[in-house]
Amino acid sequence: MFCIAPFTHLVVLPDGTAHGCLCGWPSLPLGNVLESNLVDLWNGANATKLRASIQDGSFRHCLSCPLLSGHGDLIKETAPEKASWERIKCLKLDYDQTCNLTCRSCRTRPSSWWVDSSRVEKIHEAVVKSGILEHTDTVYVTGAGDPLTPLSVYWDFLRNLTTIVPNNPPSVILHTNGLLLDEIRWEQLGDTRPLISQINVSFDAATPYTYKINRGGSWSKLMDNMRFVSSLNRKLVLFFVVQANNYREFPDFVKLANSLGATSAEILGLQNWMTYSNEDYAGRAVHAKSHPLNDDFLATLREAVEVDVRHILKSFVMLGDSYERASSLL
Repeated sequence: MFCIAPFTHLVVLPDGTAHGCLCGWPSLPLGNVLESNLVDLWNGANATKLRASIQDGSFRHCLSCPLLSGHGDLIKETAPEKASWERIKCLKLDYDQTCNLTCRSCRTRPSSWWVDSSRVEKIHEAVVKSGILEHTDTVYVTGAGDPLTPLSVYWDFLRNLTTIVPNNPPSVILHTNGLLLDEIRWEQLGDTRPLISQINVSFDAATPYTYKINRGGSWSKLMDNMRFVSSLNRKLVLFFVVQANNYREFPDFVKLANSLGATSAEILGLQNWMTYSNEDYAGRAVHAKSHPLNDDFLATLREAVEVDVRHILKSFVMLGDSYERASSLL
């Protein structure tokens, strides 16, 4: 088994730590961008140790990673012929958690209450001034908030990307909840629009009622925006974080994703980001084999696969001990 992430992916988290991984799971951070240049961290001592632990097969710095059992595209059966880290395939910016929603799956209070904007700006400045963007193929913004929120540092960053990196700017994966991505906001992205190669949208529901509970936004606004996004001719990936109150909507979610022309639809297991008590989380985590509804969860997944006319449902990740059984359905 071989993970390509430490050789190709880099993420910067809200405390300024950098990890050689898309999700920041390794227990060995590369360092902190407020203390060291990010390019130097990418080529530094901890980066070397992390890559060595992949090359020797021990994965000793990755034991907490849920992707090892439900790996998606980063885990390979064997090492590639050449593992190079001369350029970064994907730089994920996860340090600004500013968002227009308060989804319980990742936060209990509005981001305006607790995001330290001063610290965020310092981290952002350190990332941009490090020169890392000149060595990056794709920038991913963001899995931690919404980059289209005006108060987010990513909003100005996206609109000015071709000025920040005038020569060979990176492509962009835009991850959003979709509620702000209308035609007006798209036009405001200006020269960055051609660089946006992929748009990721988090759904976590397939009905207005469940969407209101899980994400707190307007389903009708989301649908209006998604019809516009579908016309943009970009890769479109829809995300569904599964829990006990929404898993029965899998088939309708897959039908919706097909109707919108999505490139793929991804189902992920709910993680506890310190937002649920252990008891509450256990009741929600229907993807856990120990959950009393786990068999029904898998049966509903099977039904979703059967209605997937364009075969866009390609991977299940972070499903823990249900991963192998879920993946056998694909």
